[in-house]
Amino acid sequence: MAATTGTATDRTMYLLAIIMLLAYVTLQVAATQLSSIAFLDSKTFRAPLLFLELKMIFRALAFPIYLLVNTCVKLIRKRKIDIHRTIKRSMAGFTDGDRSVPWSWKHSLIKIGPSVAFALSLQICYTLSGANIPTAAATAVFSITVEISYLLSWLVLGQQLFLIKTIFVLISFAGVALVGYASFSGGSNGLGESALYVGVFCGIGAAISMSLFQLAFRRAFPSADLGQSCFIVTIQHLLQSVIFAPVPAIAYYTGLEVYNASEIPIGLLIPSWFGYCTATIVYTYGLVLSSPFFMSMAELVILAANSVIDPLLRKFPMTPEQIIGTCLIAVAFLVMVQPNSRISVALRRKQPPTLGTTESTIELTKESGDIVKTGIDTSEMTISDGILPSKKDRDMEEDSDEESNKVPGFDLVTAVDLVPGFDLVPGFDLVPGFDLVTAVDLVMSINSIPLGLVVLGTIMLTLAGSGLSGRSMLRTTNTNGNYSKWSNRSAIPYMIDSAFTAAENAMIKQAILAVQTALPPSCINFVETPSTNNIFKIKFTPLDALGKAQVYCYSYPGKVLNDEKYATNRGQVVSLARGTTGCLQSYCQIQRYIASVLGKRNEHQRGDRDSYITMAGTLAVPGAFTKYTVSEAYWGIYPYDYCSITHNQPNEFAAAGIPAFSLPATAPVKTIPPPCALSLTDCKLISMLYGCDSSQCKQPSCVNQIGQATSGTTVPPPTTTPGPPCLDFCATTTNIDEGAWLLDGRQVLFSGTCYSVVNAGTNKITPGVAAAKQIAGLFPTTSTGAVITGPIDSAWRSDANTLHILTNGVQYKCTTTTCTPETPAKPKTEGVFEVVDTTGAYTVYTIDATGANYIDDSDASSTVVSNVFNSCESQLPPTCTNPLKTITAGWATGPDTVSVIGKDASGVQKLSLLQNIPVANFLTAGGETQPYC
Repeated sequence: MAATTGTATDRTMYLLAIIMLLAYVTLQVAATQLSSIAFLDSKTFRAPLLFLELKMIFRALAFPIYLLVNTCVKLIRKRKIDIHRTIKRSMAGFTDGDRSVPWSWKHSLIKIGPSVAFALSLQICYTLSGANIPTAAATAVFSITVEISYLLSWLVLGQQLFLIKTIFVLISFAGVALVGYASFSGGSNGLGESALYVGVFCGIGAAISMSLFQLAFRRAFPSADLGQSCFIVTIQHLLQSVIFAPVPAIAYYTGLEVYNASEIPIGLLIPSWFGYCTATIVYTYGLVLSSPFFMSMAELVILAANSVIDPLLRKFPMTPEQIIGTCLIAVAFLVMVQPNSRISVALRRKQPPTLGTTESTIELTKESGDIVKTGIDTSEMTISDGILPSKKDRDMEEDSDEESNKVPGFDLVTAVDLVPGFDLVPGFDLVPGFDLVTAVDLVMSINSIPLGLVVLGTIMLTLAGSGLSGRSMLRTTNTNGNYSKWSNRSAIPYMIDSAFTAAENAMIKQAILAVQTALPPSCINFVETPSTNNIFKIKFTPLDALGKAQVYCYSYPGKVLNDEKYATNRGQVVSLARGTTGCLQSYCQIQRYIASVLGKRNEHQRGDRDSYITMAGTLAVPGAFTKYTVSEAYWGIYPYDYCSITHNQPNEFAAAGIPAFSLPATAPVKTIPPPCALSLTDCKLISMLYGCDSSQCKQPSCVNQIGQATSGTTVPPPTTTPGPPCLDFCATTTNIDEGAWLLDGRQVLFSGTCYSVVNAGTNKITPGVAAAKQIAGLFPTTSTGAVITGPIDSAWRSDANTLHILTNGVQYKCTTTTCTPETPAKPKTEGVFEVVDTTGAYTVYTIDATGANYIDDSDASSTVVSNVFNSCESQLPPTCTNPLKTITAGWATGPDTVSVIGKDASGVQKLSLLQNIPVANFLTAGGETQPYC
């Protein structure tokens, strides 16, 4: 090839180095995205330790891939192929290029030992960082590797600092700090202070370990070319895989990592692993062309790229801190990537005399046909420029008998080394502001293994019992290897047993909707699935496996992995029992078990709970308050949550005359509120488990929720099982009703075995005035002596003085004095009171003498809904002047009562009453004095 000028060659090498840097960034981001998708799509593969082991093995293929590419180039160029010579020359990287020195394992291990030691230090520090702060935050902290490397190059290697570049290194640090701040979802809110400090300091330690690794590698291999670098990378990763191999093996055989080999997403993982391996080679080639500092700026590019990519792919907004930080990183990168000769202000280092001026050529050796660079003009360059190589550089390899040309001060940092914690994060290695399906989440937050097994097997096992165990364990979530989170959060399948009544069916759906809507938008979506569908699903049932009624309610903490043992009919049981020992008195109680099946464990059983509640010496059921161990749950990153929907009341499982626990005087609250919704911490915890934006949780803090009002602890009666809340949900103003009828001019809301009356002026329930009461007090005793206790499936009127009630499979005809059983006019098979969750949609319920029917205007166009209801949304007659329009489809005569439940155009839940036909003298005064549920 004809000679070119030094300036042209400089430009070519600079552009090629830029291409390598961007190619590395592209490959790294693509590989991490593929691996994340693989973890998300798999139903049973939750083995991050196995994933890491296989990734290291694939990265050890760097040298075989180099041999393959080099051989293909020679075949294309029709050059001599001598693989033995190529291998021998590549092995000379361990002898500083002297092929006369025999290669030995002992010498190579001693030479590479310090690098491996610093790599292990990096892995330990990054693991501890990720165990104490969100993974995205740990990644952002680790990105200060660029700044630390820049300083160490000056302090240790004596390289010149340049004013403009130093300024923009500091600007890049500011950008990283802003992106890292955003990754905490609004700072340190909700994080334990100790855990925050430990996580940040360990992240800094990981960055320092990375820089020390670079220095150790440079001292050990100062003159490796590309072929030698690939050989060193292969040896390094083989050693790491051998050291790490016992960890996933122990995890598998002890059941801490549970997976089915047949369901491993090989189609996605293999391209991901090859992507990591290719990124390693590209990065190494970039180092041959440029310098360690130049290629280390890929960390900044990856951090900035993911801060833009993740909001686009995951459809959540970027915070102002992310936007500003990303812009600062981008500007700093564009300046720092320039050669020092263009932006230098300080005095520049003089060129060492060993680097003389030569003519620049790129040619092919006649003997081997390998691509060789010779004679790069360096007369106007400095080592600290870090962009162009010396004349002793090589693109591929040189198989001549001459001494191999080398890169002075060559500092190899492979793709695997730039990924924090040896790519502990299998999904998104560098994801600012997004904590999704990472190894830390899978291992620490969901179900995999204790912190001790994450790093170096038994070496770190002692951490589980040390002082770190309390503050390093993430959240109050399940860690039992038998369970995991539900893999597809956008479609969690469930079925409701047909043994439930229609009202119970509706109550369960209302509880599901309440949990779903309490979480950030589109975070969790439950999908009702037919029982005939063989997909593994949640099965709500009041029956045991023998078809007998359950006595108690329970739910497994997350998705059962060993479904043959814990599931029936491909359905994971959530037991919802009836009666005083059950949880069907209101939809509030059901929510607790839905939170549990999503992975939330009981707050009052946290391992550190003795610091927040004082347990009684005697309990009716001591096991109900047994503290979790680290093999069952993790806690600590969120403060103790007195308002969690999973927190017991003092009277639950309490012995006679003694509350199960009390609150210390130092507690921030004075009482445990009866739970009826996810708390702020519940929302943030479940959101983080499922990769949702926890900053979208809008619940008030626990202190704000229940106030600072003082109240003494009432000594409870003896109980052995948790009873219903003392105040039913229909006495609140925050929940929609299950059914609404007008009786003697008033609107009555029915819920389970309770009822309440709406204030006609405000269309809301007034606490203390129209609180929830037993249905038994609302109706007279039947002609057979039976008492109607509910729940009511349906109720309608055939005339002004007759009310028909369908409850517990029996239909009653009630007058002003008695209720008589009658033959059901229409069997009740489906719930009448469904909840509409589509903005602008309404469901019209029609009750007449033939039974219950409804029309939903959000259904298919074949449903006739025109002129069915008007715009009298939350108004009562006579305020609503046009209460009912003509119904022209489906009924011979107009209905007696029509109610409409739905959301208006603003998404606000509404209740419309479209007809007011009084039933004279139906409610008795005695019914108004019944106690709470």
